[in-house]
Amino acid sequence: MDELGAAREQLVDAAWQVLARTGFEGFKVSSVIRATGVSTRTFYRCFSSKDDLFVELLVDETRRAAERIVR
Repeated sequence: MDELGAAREQLVDAAWQVLARTGFEGFKVSSVIRATGVSTRTFYRCFSSKDDLFVELLVDETRRAAERIVR
C-alpha cells in the first residue's frame, strides 16, 4: 500500500472512532485529522469533502457486513 493509501485507511479508522464519540451532528473533519496527525492537505488528497468520507464509511461498512456473511 502506498503512503496515500495508508493515510486514507488511517483516516477511515479515525472517522469511525470520531463518529462513535460524537455522532453525525458533532462530526468534524478537523477531529479526524487531529486523531490521525495527517495534514489537512493529505485529508483533501484522500477525500474531496466530508461527504466523500461518509460515502467511504458506507462502503467500508458494506464490505465488513459482506465479510461477516461469507464467514
